[in-house]
Amino acid sequence: MNRDFLPLVMRLGGKNKYTEAEMKSVNVQLMNAMPRDFTDVAVLKRVDLGSGFSQEARVYWNDRLGYTYFFAFLHDAHDRLVVLRFDLNTSSKSIFANF
Repeated sequence: MNRDFLPLVMRLGGKNKYTEAEMKSVNVQLMNAMPRDFTDVAVLKRVDLGSGFSQEARVYWNDRLGYTYFFAFLHDAHDRLVVLRFDLNTSSKSIFANF
């Protein structure tokens, strides 16, 4: 719910995909695009694709009605949940285009 994006991106698999400089740059961009912490969250859409695969869209918002959307393509590998792809955006259109 707070805007500490670096741990989020790293936990979702970005640790092996981005350099430290790229991570810092992405964090600055996200902090500027989403200037306030979030107070609420809801799952907007979840699609079971079978064999442990799924897609999920969530929305995060705050009292000033600043909305941020999150998409994840996931695989439940029995012993762990693997994030195969994710997207974080202030545009719902961008997120729902993933379904």
